[in-house]
Amino acid sequence: MFHQFLTRELYSCEEVRPGIIRLAFFCSQDSMPAPGQFFVIKPFSGVMRRPFSVAELGEGIVSLYIRVVGKNTLAYSRLKKGDKIEMAGPKGRPIVLAPELENLILVAGGIGFAPFLFLLKEAVRQGKKVTILLGAKNKSQLFSAPFKGWGAAVETITDADGFVTDLLAGYLKSDAGKSAVIACGPVAMLAKTAEMCAARSNPCQVIMEEMMACGGTGACKSCAVFGKDGSVKYVCQDGPAFPAKWVDWPRLEQRFKVISLPESSPHRANPLAIVLRGQHGRQLVLRSPLLPASGCFDIGHEGPTAEIASAGALISKGIKPQVTSGNQTPRVCEVNGGMLNSIGLAGPGIDAFIAEHLPFWLATGLPVFVNIAGATIEDYEVNADKLAGTGIAGVEVNVSCPNLKKGGMAFGTLPIAIYEITSRVRQKLPHAFIIVKHTPRAMGNIVMAARAARDGGADANSLINTIPARAIDIRTRKPKLGAGSGGFSGPAILPIAVQLVYELAKANLGIPIIGCGGVNDPDGATQLILAGASAVAIGAGLFAQPDLLTKIARFWKEEYLPSQGVYSIQDLVGKGE
Repeated sequence: MFHQFLTRELYSCEEVRPGIIRLAFFCSQDSMPAPGQFFVIKPFSGVMRRPFSVAELGEGIVSLYIRVVGKNTLAYSRLKKGDKIEMAGPKGRPIVLAPELENLILVAGGIGFAPFLFLLKEAVRQGKKVTILLGAKNKSQLFSAPFKGWGAAVETITDADGFVTDLLAGYLKSDAGKSAVIACGPVAMLAKTAEMCAARSNPCQVIMEEMMACGGTGACKSCAVFGKDGSVKYVCQDGPAFPAKWVDWPRLEQRFKVISLPESSPHRANPLAIVLRGQHGRQLVLRSPLLPASGCFDIGHEGPTAEIASAGALISKGIKPQVTSGNQTPRVCEVNGGMLNSIGLAGPGIDAFIAEHLPFWLATGLPVFVNIAGATIEDYEVNADKLAGTGIAGVEVNVSCPNLKKGGMAFGTLPIAIYEITSRVRQKLPHAFIIVKHTPRAMGNIVMAARAARDGGADANSLINTIPARAIDIRTRKPKLGAGSGGFSGPAILPIAVQLVYELAKANLGIPIIGCGGVNDPDGATQLILAGASAVAIGAGLFAQPDLLTKIARFWKEEYLPSQGVYSIQDLVGKGE
Protein backbone atom coordinates (compact mmCIF):
# COMPACT_ATOMS: atom_id res chain seq x y z
CA MET A 1 0.00 0.00 0.00
CA PHE A 2 1.31 3.45 -0.91
CA HIS A 3 1.68 5.89 1.96
CA GLN A 4 2.08 9.54 1.11
CA PHE A 5 4.86 11.47 2.78
CA LEU A 6 3.35 13.74 5.41
CA THR A 7 4.93 16.66 7.19
CA ARG A 8 4.92 15.90 10.90
CA GLU A 9 5.80 18.12 13.81
CA LEU A 10 8.42 16.90 16.26
CA TYR A 11 7.42 16.53 19.87
CA SER A 12 11.02 16.04 20.97
CA CYS A 13 14.50 15.04 19.86
CA GLU A 14 16.96 13.99 22.54
CA GLU A 15 20.11 11.92 22.94
CA VAL A 16 19.31 9.00 25.24
CA ARG A 17 22.68 7.26 24.96
CA PRO A 18 25.93 8.34 23.30
CA GLY A 19 25.18 8.32 19.59
CA ILE A 20 21.54 7.21 20.04
CA ILE A 21 18.63 9.64 19.77
CA ARG A 22 14.92 9.35 20.44
CA LEU A 23 12.86 11.14 17.83
CA ALA A 24 9.23 11.66 18.88
CA PHE A 25 6.53 13.13 16.66
CA PHE A 26 2.80 13.74 16.67
CA CYS A 27 0.75 11.15 14.81
CA SER A 28 -2.90 11.25 13.82
CA GLN A 29 -5.30 8.55 14.93
CA ASP A 30 -5.58 7.08 11.42
CA SER A 31 -1.80 6.59 11.23
CA MET A 32 -1.25 4.81 14.52
CA PRO A 33 1.23 1.91 14.18
CA ALA A 34 1.15 -1.60 15.58
CA PRO A 35 4.12 -3.48 17.13
CA GLY A 36 6.72 -4.41 14.53
CA GLN A 37 5.87 -1.67 12.05
CA PHE A 38 8.16 1.15 10.98
CA PHE A 39 8.17 4.66 9.58
CA VAL A 40 10.26 5.94 6.68
CA ILE A 41 11.92 9.35 6.95
CA LYS A 42 12.77 11.49 3.95
CA PRO A 43 16.55 11.92 3.58
CA PHE A 44 18.21 15.30 4.05
CA SER A 45 20.96 14.26 1.66
CA GLY A 46 21.05 11.52 -0.98
CA VAL A 47 18.03 9.80 -2.48
CA MET A 48 17.30 6.75 -0.33
CA ARG A 49 14.69 6.98 2.42
CA ARG A 50 15.52 5.66 5.86
CA PRO A 51 13.28 3.13 7.70
CA PHE A 52 13.11 3.06 11.52
CA SER A 53 11.15 0.73 13.79
CA VAL A 54 8.42 2.14 16.01
CA ALA A 55 9.68 1.98 19.57
CA GLU A 56 7.02 3.68 21.65
CA LEU A 57 3.44 4.84 21.27
CA GLY A 58 1.43 6.95 23.65
CA GLU A 59 -1.25 9.67 23.52
CA GLY A 60 -0.80 10.48 19.87
CA ILE A 61 3.00 10.50 19.98
CA VAL A 62 5.23 7.98 18.21
CA SER A 63 8.90 7.53 19.15
CA LEU A 64 11.76 6.16 17.06
CA TYR A 65 15.27 5.33 18.24
CA ILE A 66 18.04 6.20 15.80
CA ARG A 67 21.76 5.49 15.93
CA VAL A 68 23.83 8.32 14.44
CA VAL A 69 26.04 6.73 11.77
CA GLY A 70 26.00 9.04 8.73
CA LYS A 71 25.01 12.40 7.29
CA ASN A 72 21.27 11.79 7.44
CA THR A 73 21.10 10.40 10.95
CA LEU A 74 23.40 13.22 12.09
CA ALA A 75 20.96 15.70 10.54
CA TYR A 76 18.05 13.99 12.30
CA SER A 77 19.89 14.25 15.62
CA ARG A 78 20.10 18.03 15.25
CA LEU A 79 16.36 18.52 14.93
CA LYS A 80 14.49 20.35 17.68
CA LYS A 81 11.02 20.35 19.18
CA GLY A 82 8.59 21.99 16.80
CA ASP A 83 10.66 21.26 13.68
CA LYS A 84 8.89 19.69 10.73
CA ILE A 85 9.99 16.50 9.04
CA GLU A 86 8.56 14.46 6.17
CA MET A 87 7.86 10.78 6.74
CA ALA A 88 5.59 8.00 5.61
CA GLY A 89 4.06 5.12 7.50
CA PRO A 90 3.34 3.02 9.34
CA LYS A 91 4.72 0.34 7.03
CA GLY A 92 5.35 -3.39 7.26
CA ARG A 93 3.27 -6.16 8.78
CA PRO A 94 2.57 -6.00 12.53
CA ILE A 95 4.00 -8.74 14.72
CA VAL A 96 1.08 -10.86 15.92
CA LEU A 97 1.50 -12.78 19.17
CA ALA A 98 -0.40 -16.05 19.08
CA PRO A 99 -3.05 -16.31 21.86
CA GLU A 100 -1.70 -19.70 22.99
CA LEU A 101 1.80 -18.26 23.41
CA GLU A 102 2.63 -17.97 27.11
CA ASN A 103 6.39 -17.33 27.25
CA LEU A 104 8.32 -14.87 25.09
CA ILE A 105 12.04 -14.17 24.91
CA LEU A 106 13.11 -10.96 23.18
CA VAL A 107 16.76 -10.89 22.07
CA ALA A 108 18.27 -7.55 21.05
CA GLY A 109 21.75 -6.63 19.87
CA GLY A 110 22.75 -2.95 19.76
CA ILE A 111 20.02 -0.67 18.38
CA GLY A 112 17.92 -3.81 17.85
CA PHE A 113 16.20 -3.07 21.16
CA ALA A 114 14.03 -0.39 19.50
CA PRO A 115 11.03 -2.45 18.29
CA PHE A 116 10.89 -4.40 21.55
CA LEU A 117 9.78 -1.47 23.72
CA PHE A 118 6.46 -1.36 21.87
CA LEU A 119 6.20 -5.14 21.59
CA LEU A 120 6.85 -5.65 25.32
CA LYS A 121 3.91 -3.48 26.33
CA GLU A 122 1.61 -5.38 23.98
CA ALA A 123 2.87 -8.76 25.28
CA VAL A 124 2.35 -7.72 28.90
CA ARG A 125 -1.13 -6.43 28.06
CA GLN A 126 -1.93 -9.92 26.70
CA GLY A 127 -0.64 -11.57 29.89
CA LYS A 128 2.54 -13.09 28.41
CA LYS A 129 5.58 -13.87 30.51
CA VAL A 130 8.43 -11.92 28.88
CA THR A 131 12.20 -12.11 29.20
CA ILE A 132 14.36 -9.37 27.66
CA LEU A 133 17.99 -10.11 26.72
CA LEU A 134 20.01 -7.04 25.72
CA GLY A 135 23.54 -6.94 24.30
CA ALA A 136 25.71 -3.94 23.47
CA LYS A 137 29.33 -3.04 22.79
CA ASN A 138 29.73 -1.28 26.13
CA LYS A 139 27.73 -0.15 29.15
CA SER A 140 27.09 3.31 27.73
CA GLN A 141 25.17 1.68 24.86
CA LEU A 142 22.98 -0.53 27.03
CA PHE A 143 19.38 0.62 27.13
CA SER A 144 17.67 -1.40 29.83
CA ALA A 145 15.86 1.16 32.01
CA PRO A 146 12.71 1.55 29.84
CA PHE A 147 12.16 -2.22 29.90
CA LYS A 148 12.09 -2.40 33.67
CA GLY A 149 8.90 -1.87 35.61
CA TRP A 150 6.80 -3.86 33.18
CA GLY A 151 7.07 -7.16 34.98
CA ALA A 152 9.61 -8.57 32.54
CA ALA A 153 12.91 -10.20 33.45
CA VAL A 154 15.75 -8.12 31.98
CA GLU A 155 19.32 -9.31 31.53
CA THR A 156 22.17 -7.43 29.86
CA ILE A 157 25.64 -8.19 28.59
CA THR A 158 28.44 -6.24 26.88
CA ASP A 159 31.10 -7.39 24.46
CA ALA A 160 33.65 -7.39 27.28
CA ASP A 161 31.79 -10.33 28.90
CA GLY A 162 30.34 -12.13 25.89
CA PHE A 163 27.40 -11.90 23.50
CA VAL A 164 23.67 -11.72 23.95
CA THR A 165 23.41 -15.20 22.39
CA ASP A 166 25.39 -16.48 25.39
CA LEU A 167 22.56 -15.29 27.62
CA LEU A 168 20.04 -16.92 25.30
CA ALA A 169 21.88 -20.24 25.48
CA GLY A 170 21.38 -20.34 29.22
CA TYR A 171 17.63 -19.77 28.92
CA LEU A 172 17.05 -22.24 26.10
CA LYS A 173 18.94 -24.97 27.93
CA SER A 174 16.19 -25.32 30.51
CA ASP A 175 13.29 -24.05 28.43
CA ALA A 176 12.46 -27.32 26.65
CA GLY A 177 11.15 -25.45 23.61
CA LYS A 178 8.29 -23.73 25.48
CA SER A 179 9.24 -20.10 24.76
CA ALA A 180 8.94 -18.28 21.48
CA VAL A 181 11.93 -16.13 20.57
CA ILE A 182 11.94 -12.86 18.63
CA ALA A 183 15.33 -11.37 17.76
CA CYS A 184 16.50 -8.08 16.30
CA GLY A 185 20.10 -6.99 15.73
CA PRO A 186 23.15 -7.70 13.56
CA VAL A 187 22.85 -10.50 10.99
CA ALA A 188 25.49 -12.66 12.70
CA MET A 189 23.50 -12.48 15.93
CA LEU A 190 20.25 -13.33 14.14
CA ALA A 191 21.82 -16.31 12.39
CA LYS A 192 23.21 -17.66 15.66
CA THR A 193 19.85 -17.16 17.37
CA ALA A 194 18.10 -19.03 14.54
CA GLU A 195 20.56 -21.91 14.82
CA MET A 196 20.15 -22.18 18.59
CA CYS A 197 16.35 -22.07 18.45
CA ALA A 198 16.25 -24.72 15.73
CA ALA A 199 18.41 -27.01 17.85
CA ARG A 200 16.07 -26.60 20.85
CA SER A 201 12.80 -26.58 18.86
CA ASN A 202 11.92 -23.06 19.99
CA PRO A 203 9.80 -21.10 17.50
CA CYS A 204 11.73 -18.05 16.39
CA GLN A 205 11.12 -14.87 14.41
CA VAL A 206 13.81 -12.42 13.29
CA ILE A 207 13.27 -8.75 12.56
CA MET A 208 15.21 -7.82 9.44
CA GLU A 209 16.57 -4.41 8.48
CA GLU A 210 17.14 -3.66 4.80
CA MET A 211 17.57 -0.31 3.05
CA MET A 212 14.73 0.39 0.64
CA ALA A 213 15.19 3.01 -2.07
CA CYS A 214 11.45 3.47 -2.65
CA GLY A 215 10.71 3.97 1.03
CA GLY A 216 8.56 0.92 1.50
CA THR A 217 6.13 1.25 -1.40
CA GLY A 218 7.27 -2.04 -2.94
CA ALA A 219 8.49 -0.37 -6.13
CA CYS A 220 12.25 -0.86 -5.93
CA LYS A 221 12.39 -4.51 -4.80
CA SER A 222 15.66 -3.76 -2.99
CA CYS A 223 14.76 -5.07 0.48
CA ALA A 224 14.78 -8.72 -0.57
CA VAL A 225 15.18 -11.61 1.86
CA PHE A 226 15.78 -15.09 0.41
CA GLY A 227 14.30 -18.25 1.84
CA LYS A 228 15.65 -21.79 2.01
CA ASP A 229 12.92 -22.85 -0.38
CA GLY A 230 14.19 -20.43 -3.06
CA SER A 231 11.35 -17.95 -2.58
CA VAL A 232 11.90 -14.23 -2.09
CA LYS A 233 10.09 -11.94 0.32
CA TYR A 234 10.43 -8.22 0.95
CA VAL A 235 10.94 -6.42 4.24
CA CYS A 236 8.62 -3.54 3.37
CA GLN A 237 5.65 -5.72 2.43
CA ASP A 238 6.16 -9.18 3.97
CA GLY A 239 8.23 -8.17 7.00
CA PRO A 240 10.02 -6.86 8.86
CA ALA A 241 9.62 -10.06 10.90
CA PHE A 242 10.23 -13.45 9.27
CA PRO A 243 10.26 -17.04 10.54
CA ALA A 244 13.91 -17.79 11.31
CA LYS A 245 13.62 -21.34 9.96
CA TRP A 246 12.61 -19.96 6.53
CA VAL A 247 15.59 -17.60 6.00
CA ASP A 248 18.51 -18.76 3.86
CA TRP A 249 21.18 -17.78 6.39
CA PRO A 250 24.31 -18.77 4.41
CA ARG A 251 23.17 -16.59 1.53
CA LEU A 252 22.37 -13.68 3.85
CA GLU A 253 25.61 -13.95 5.81
CA GLN A 254 27.82 -14.11 2.73
CA ARG A 255 27.97 -10.35 2.29
CA PHE A 256 29.05 -9.84 5.91
CA LYS A 257 31.97 -12.27 5.90
CA VAL A 258 35.28 -10.44 6.19
CA ILE A 259 38.10 -11.54 3.90
CA SER A 260 41.04 -12.95 5.82
CA LEU A 261 44.29 -11.09 5.20
CA PRO A 262 47.80 -12.50 5.10
CA GLU A 263 50.03 -11.94 8.11
CA SER A 264 51.81 -8.61 8.00
CA SER A 265 55.16 -7.62 9.46
CA PRO A 266 54.89 -5.09 12.29
CA HIS A 267 58.45 -3.90 11.64
CA ARG A 268 57.61 -1.00 9.37
CA ALA A 269 58.86 2.52 10.03
CA ASN A 270 56.19 3.97 7.76
CA PRO A 271 52.97 1.95 7.27
CA LEU A 272 51.98 4.09 4.29
CA ALA A 273 55.20 3.62 2.32
CA ILE A 274 54.63 1.87 -0.97
CA VAL A 275 56.62 0.95 -4.06
CA LEU A 276 55.05 1.12 -7.52
CA ARG A 277 56.92 -1.41 -9.67
CA GLY A 278 56.87 -0.53 -13.35
CA GLN A 279 58.46 -2.32 -16.29
CA HIS A 280 62.10 -3.28 -16.83
CA GLY A 281 63.12 -2.51 -13.25
CA ARG A 282 61.67 0.98 -13.16
CA GLN A 283 60.02 1.74 -9.85
CA LEU A 284 58.57 4.62 -7.88
CA VAL A 285 59.21 4.71 -4.14
CA LEU A 286 56.51 6.68 -2.33
CA ARG A 287 56.31 7.68 1.32
CA SER A 288 52.51 7.64 0.87
CA PRO A 289 50.14 6.34 -1.81
CA LEU A 290 48.28 9.68 -1.79
CA LEU A 291 48.76 12.06 -4.72
CA PRO A 292 47.15 15.42 -5.55
CA ALA A 293 45.54 14.92 -8.95
CA SER A 294 46.37 16.96 -12.01
CA GLY A 295 44.27 20.06 -12.55
CA CYS A 296 43.25 20.49 -8.91
CA PHE A 297 46.57 21.44 -7.39
CA ASP A 298 49.40 23.87 -8.09
CA ILE A 299 52.63 25.22 -6.64
CA GLY A 300 53.83 28.75 -7.27
CA HIS A 301 55.48 31.67 -5.50
CA GLU A 302 53.00 31.41 -2.62
CA GLY A 303 53.55 27.68 -2.17
CA PRO A 304 51.23 24.68 -2.65
CA THR A 305 47.48 25.19 -2.91
CA ALA A 306 46.84 22.15 -0.70
CA GLU A 307 48.58 20.51 2.24
CA ILE A 308 51.22 18.11 0.90
CA ALA A 309 52.74 16.78 4.13
CA SER A 310 51.04 13.42 3.48
CA ALA A 311 51.57 13.31 -0.28
CA GLY A 312 53.77 10.66 -1.87
CA ALA A 313 54.37 12.53 -5.13
CA LEU A 314 53.07 15.59 -7.00
CA ILE A 315 51.32 15.80 -10.36
CA SER A 316 51.22 19.08 -12.26
CA LYS A 317 48.39 20.64 -14.21
CA GLY A 318 48.06 19.52 -17.80
CA ILE A 319 50.73 21.14 -19.99
CA LYS A 320 50.67 21.52 -23.77
CA PRO A 321 53.62 22.50 -25.95
CA GLN A 322 52.13 25.93 -26.61
CA VAL A 323 50.56 28.64 -24.45
CA THR A 324 46.85 27.87 -24.06
CA SER A 325 44.34 30.56 -23.07
CA GLY A 326 41.61 28.05 -22.26
CA ASN A 327 37.88 27.86 -22.87
CA GLN A 328 35.19 30.49 -22.70
CA THR A 329 33.80 31.27 -19.25
CA PRO A 330 31.98 30.14 -17.18
CA ARG A 331 34.50 27.34 -16.78
CA VAL A 332 33.04 25.62 -13.71
CA CYS A 333 29.61 25.05 -12.22
CA GLU A 334 28.40 23.06 -9.24
CA VAL A 335 25.92 20.23 -9.79
CA ASN A 336 24.39 17.53 -7.62
CA GLY A 337 27.15 15.17 -6.54
CA GLY A 338 30.08 17.30 -7.70
CA MET A 339 31.09 19.88 -10.26
CA LEU A 340 31.57 20.36 -13.99
CA ASN A 341 34.69 21.97 -15.38
CA SER A 342 35.75 23.03 -18.83
CA ILE A 343 39.07 24.78 -18.32
CA GLY A 344 40.54 23.87 -21.68
CA LEU A 345 43.97 23.07 -20.21
CA ALA A 346 44.76 26.77 -19.83
CA GLY A 347 48.48 27.09 -19.18
CA PRO A 348 51.81 28.68 -19.99
CA GLY A 349 53.12 26.05 -22.39
CA ILE A 350 55.95 23.60 -21.77
CA ASP A 351 58.86 26.07 -22.12
CA ALA A 352 57.49 28.57 -19.60
CA PHE A 353 56.43 25.79 -17.26
CA ILE A 354 59.95 24.33 -17.17
CA ALA A 355 61.59 27.73 -16.70
CA GLU A 356 59.18 29.48 -14.34
CA HIS A 357 57.10 26.87 -12.54
CA LEU A 358 58.91 23.55 -12.35
CA PRO A 359 61.58 24.82 -9.90
CA PHE A 360 58.91 25.39 -7.24
CA TRP A 361 57.64 21.85 -7.71
CA LEU A 362 61.10 20.27 -7.52
CA ALA A 363 61.94 22.32 -4.42
CA THR A 364 59.41 20.30 -2.38
CA GLY A 365 61.72 17.28 -2.49
CA LEU A 366 58.86 15.02 -3.56
CA PRO A 367 58.83 13.04 -6.83
CA VAL A 368 57.30 15.32 -9.47
CA PHE A 369 55.19 14.19 -12.43
CA VAL A 370 54.25 16.54 -15.24
CA ASN A 371 50.88 15.89 -16.82
CA ILE A 372 51.37 16.22 -20.57
CA ALA A 373 48.58 16.76 -23.08
CA GLY A 374 48.18 17.63 -26.72
CA ALA A 375 45.97 17.93 -29.75
CA THR A 376 48.23 15.68 -31.85
CA ILE A 377 50.47 12.73 -31.14
CA GLU A 378 53.44 14.96 -31.97
CA ASP A 379 52.47 17.34 -29.13
CA TYR A 380 53.08 14.59 -26.58
CA GLU A 381 56.40 13.81 -28.19
CA VAL A 382 57.49 17.47 -28.01
CA ASN A 383 56.56 17.74 -24.34
CA ALA A 384 58.42 14.55 -23.43
CA ASP A 385 61.52 15.66 -25.33
CA LYS A 386 61.70 18.98 -23.50
CA LEU A 387 61.18 17.38 -20.07
CA ALA A 388 64.14 15.04 -20.48
CA GLY A 389 66.89 15.87 -17.99
CA THR A 390 64.78 18.30 -15.92
CA GLY A 391 64.86 16.24 -12.73
CA ILE A 392 61.27 15.06 -12.78
CA ALA A 393 60.38 11.54 -11.70
CA GLY A 394 58.23 11.01 -14.74
CA VAL A 395 55.18 12.09 -16.69
CA GLU A 396 51.46 11.46 -16.55
CA VAL A 397 50.18 11.10 -20.10
CA ASN A 398 46.68 12.54 -20.42
CA VAL A 399 44.97 10.63 -23.23
CA SER A 400 41.58 12.23 -22.61
CA CYS A 401 42.43 15.04 -25.03
CA PRO A 402 40.61 15.34 -28.39
CA ASN A 403 42.67 14.30 -31.41
CA LEU A 404 42.33 17.19 -33.84
CA LYS A 405 43.66 15.08 -36.71
CA LYS A 406 40.90 12.51 -36.17
CA GLY A 407 37.82 14.69 -35.88
CA GLY A 408 38.14 15.44 -32.16
CA MET A 409 37.69 11.90 -30.82
CA ALA A 410 39.59 11.42 -27.55
CA PHE A 411 42.91 9.59 -27.93
CA GLY A 412 41.95 7.45 -24.96
CA THR A 413 39.12 5.73 -26.78
CA LEU A 414 41.48 4.16 -29.34
CA PRO A 415 44.00 1.58 -28.05
CA ILE A 416 46.17 2.06 -31.15
CA ALA A 417 46.44 5.80 -30.40
CA ILE A 418 47.27 5.13 -26.73
CA TYR A 419 50.00 2.73 -27.79
CA GLU A 420 51.46 5.20 -30.28
CA ILE A 421 51.51 8.11 -27.82
CA THR A 422 52.99 6.04 -25.00
CA SER A 423 55.69 4.46 -27.14
CA ARG A 424 56.80 7.85 -28.49
CA VAL A 425 56.94 9.32 -24.99
CA ARG A 426 58.93 6.29 -23.85
CA GLN A 427 61.48 6.84 -26.64
CA LYS A 428 62.05 10.40 -25.41
CA LEU A 429 62.10 9.43 -21.71
CA PRO A 430 63.67 5.94 -21.61
CA HIS A 431 64.30 5.93 -17.86
CA ALA A 432 61.33 7.95 -16.56
CA PHE A 433 58.35 6.46 -14.77
CA ILE A 434 55.42 6.87 -17.17
CA ILE A 435 51.81 6.95 -16.02
CA VAL A 436 48.95 6.91 -18.53
CA LYS A 437 45.74 8.53 -17.30
CA HIS A 438 42.66 7.06 -18.94
CA THR A 439 39.34 8.56 -19.89
CA PRO A 440 36.03 7.02 -18.74
CA ARG A 441 34.98 7.24 -22.40
CA ALA A 442 36.84 3.92 -22.65
CA MET A 443 34.55 2.44 -20.00
CA GLY A 444 33.58 -0.62 -22.00
CA ASN A 445 37.12 -1.06 -23.25
CA ILE A 446 39.23 -0.11 -20.26
CA VAL A 447 41.34 -3.28 -20.15
CA MET A 448 42.27 -2.98 -23.83
CA ALA A 449 43.13 0.71 -23.33
CA ALA A 450 45.30 -0.09 -20.31
CA ARG A 451 46.99 -3.00 -22.09
CA ALA A 452 47.85 -0.70 -25.01
CA ALA A 453 49.46 1.73 -22.57
CA ARG A 454 51.48 -1.06 -20.97
CA ASP A 455 52.59 -2.41 -24.32
CA GLY A 456 53.65 1.09 -25.33
CA GLY A 457 55.94 1.31 -22.32
CA ALA A 458 53.80 2.66 -19.48
CA ASP A 459 54.77 1.80 -15.91
CA ALA A 460 51.33 2.48 -14.39
CA ASN A 461 47.75 3.11 -15.44
CA SER A 462 45.70 5.87 -13.79
CA LEU A 463 41.90 6.00 -13.91
CA ILE A 464 39.56 7.68 -14.18
CA ASN A 465 39.62 11.19 -15.58
CA THR A 466 36.47 13.34 -15.48
CA ILE A 467 33.27 12.08 -17.13
CA PRO A 468 31.88 14.05 -20.10
CA ALA A 469 28.79 15.90 -18.93
CA ARG A 470 26.56 18.93 -19.53
CA ALA A 471 24.30 21.18 -17.44
CA ILE A 472 21.67 23.58 -18.83
CA ASP A 473 20.36 26.77 -17.22
CA ILE A 474 16.59 26.33 -17.44
CA ARG A 475 15.98 30.10 -17.46
CA THR A 476 18.34 31.07 -20.26
CA ARG A 477 18.10 27.62 -21.88
CA LYS A 478 21.85 27.78 -22.42
CA PRO A 479 24.67 25.56 -21.13
CA LYS A 480 26.02 26.51 -17.72
CA LEU A 481 29.55 26.16 -19.09
CA GLY A 482 30.94 28.51 -21.70
CA ALA A 483 32.24 25.60 -23.79
CA GLY A 484 28.86 23.85 -23.60
CA SER A 485 29.99 20.61 -22.03
CA GLY A 486 32.79 19.68 -19.65
CA GLY A 487 34.10 17.07 -17.26
CA PHE A 488 32.11 15.84 -14.26
CA SER A 489 34.08 15.24 -11.06
CA GLY A 490 33.15 14.86 -7.41
CA PRO A 491 31.80 12.22 -5.01
CA ALA A 492 29.17 10.94 -7.44
CA ILE A 493 31.75 9.38 -9.77
CA LEU A 494 33.51 7.35 -7.06
CA PRO A 495 31.52 4.12 -7.65
CA ILE A 496 32.38 4.28 -11.36
CA ALA A 497 36.07 4.72 -10.58
CA VAL A 498 35.97 1.84 -8.08
CA GLN A 499 34.34 -0.47 -10.64
CA LEU A 500 36.83 0.35 -13.40
CA VAL A 501 39.83 0.00 -11.09
CA TYR A 502 38.42 -3.35 -9.95
CA GLU A 503 37.97 -4.56 -13.54
CA LEU A 504 41.49 -3.53 -14.45
CA ALA A 505 42.98 -5.11 -11.34
CA LYS A 506 41.29 -8.42 -12.16
CA ALA A 507 42.86 -8.30 -15.63
CA ASN A 508 46.28 -8.46 -13.92
CA LEU A 509 48.32 -6.60 -16.53
CA GLY A 510 51.44 -6.66 -14.38
CA ILE A 511 51.82 -2.92 -13.71
CA PRO A 512 50.30 -0.91 -10.85
CA ILE A 513 47.08 1.10 -10.93
CA ILE A 514 46.53 4.61 -9.62
CA GLY A 515 42.90 5.11 -8.68
CA CYS A 516 41.29 8.50 -9.18
CA GLY A 517 37.79 9.91 -9.22
CA GLY A 518 35.30 11.01 -6.57
CA VAL A 519 37.47 10.73 -3.46
CA ASN A 520 36.02 13.09 -0.89
CA ASP A 521 36.87 11.31 2.36
CA PRO A 522 38.97 8.45 3.78
CA ASP A 523 36.28 5.91 2.88
CA GLY A 524 36.51 6.73 -0.82
CA ALA A 525 40.30 6.49 -0.90
CA THR A 526 40.17 3.17 0.94
CA GLN A 527 37.65 1.75 -1.52
CA LEU A 528 40.02 2.42 -4.42
CA ILE A 529 42.87 0.70 -2.56
CA LEU A 530 40.69 -2.33 -1.85
CA ALA A 531 39.54 -2.41 -5.49
CA GLY A 532 43.15 -2.79 -6.61
CA ALA A 533 44.78 0.64 -6.74
CA SER A 534 48.30 0.89 -5.33
CA ALA A 535 48.02 4.67 -5.09
CA VAL A 536 45.17 7.19 -5.03
CA ALA A 537 45.05 10.58 -6.74
CA ILE A 538 42.67 13.11 -5.23
CA GLY A 539 41.32 16.00 -7.28
CA ALA A 540 38.16 18.03 -6.72
CA GLY A 541 38.03 16.95 -3.08
CA LEU A 542 41.04 19.20 -2.40
CA PHE A 543 39.09 22.33 -3.33
CA ALA A 544 36.79 22.16 -0.31
CA GLN A 545 39.26 20.27 1.89
CA PRO A 546 42.88 21.34 1.31
CA ASP A 547 43.93 19.05 4.17
CA LEU A 548 42.17 15.97 2.75
CA LEU A 549 45.42 14.07 2.11
CA THR A 550 46.35 14.44 5.77
CA LYS A 551 42.88 13.37 6.92
CA ILE A 552 43.10 10.20 4.87
CA ALA A 553 46.64 9.39 5.98
CA ARG A 554 45.70 9.85 9.63
CA PHE A 555 42.64 7.64 9.24
CA TRP A 556 44.70 4.87 7.67
CA LYS A 557 47.46 4.94 10.26
CA GLU A 558 45.42 5.53 13.40
CA GLU A 559 42.16 3.70 12.68
CA TYR A 560 41.89 1.57 9.58
CA LEU A 561 45.14 -0.40 9.47
CA PRO A 562 44.89 -1.35 13.19
CA SER A 563 41.24 -2.35 12.73
CA GLN A 564 42.20 -4.69 9.88
CA GLY A 565 45.15 -6.22 11.75
CA VAL A 566 47.75 -5.17 9.17
CA TYR A 567 50.80 -2.92 9.38
CA SER A 568 51.05 -1.62 5.83
CA ILE A 569 48.65 -0.11 3.33
CA GLN A 570 50.31 -2.38 0.76
CA ASP A 571 48.69 -5.37 2.47
CA LEU A 572 45.23 -4.05 1.55
CA VAL A 573 45.75 -3.42 -2.17
CA GLY A 574 43.16 -5.43 -4.09
CA LYS A 575 41.77 -7.11 -0.95
CA GLY A 576 38.17 -6.06 -1.62
CA GLU A 577 35.85 -8.59 -3.22
